[in-house]
Amino acid sequence: MGERRADLADAVAGHAGPLVIVTNEVGWGVVPEHPSGRLFTDQLGWTNQAVARSVNDVILVVAGRTLRL
Repeated sequence: MGERRADLADAVAGHAGPLVIVTNEVGWGVVPEHPSGRLFTDQLGWTNQAVARSVNDVILVVAGRTLRL
């Protein structure tokens, strides 16, 4: 999975022009009871981090309010 995550981050970094990616912030919710749910949460969190490292701006939106990270 790590190689695919790196490929995605590289593709995002190499994209010319504006790009908007919308994803969930999974670290603020309830910890899933089932191992597959926890795995999904971890994988999406690591993917979000990898993509965030490859872009210029990250904006968190909570309750319609924005916060530039």
